[in-house]
Amino acid sequence: PNLTYAGWIFSFPKSADQPWHQDGSPLFEKGTESLPSYALNVFVGLHRAKQLLELGPTEFVVGSHHMEPDSAMSKIGTAVSAVLGKGDILLYDYRICHRGTSNLSSSSVASSVVDRDDEDDDTGVIRKVLYLMYARPWFREHLNFGNR
Repeated sequence: PNLTYAGWIFSFPKSADQPWHQDGSPLFEKGTESLPSYALNVFVGLHRAKQLLELGPTEFVVGSHHMEPDSAMSKIGTAVSAVLGKGDILLYDYRICHRGTSNLSSSSVASSVVDRDDEDDDTGVIRKVLYLMYARPWFREHLNFGNR
């Protein structure tokens, strides 16, 4: 696989839940739910906070990468949260239905959970995640990062 993208995800204090989404559209109109993965996303946690749930972890609909998009959206009740501490790594299929959740941290929480490396913007902790995307050599990501 090729490294297609490297960047950061920031979740600011008092941010709202993202809408549920898949990072890309299916390769073909029908039948792609049975195909093997052609792209993987990697998250690397950067916080040693004690209350990571308050920083707004990403939620995933389990198995949605093997469903048609409409079916995946109907399974949101089966979502799980990925709580990543400093150095934790999460790999997931580019097609899985997911969302970032609200960052509920506050300045009082920030003083108790912030590591020296964490930023406190006087309203809470800014959650930071290193984001990498790997894809098969023939795949071109064009929806999220332009035509590279």
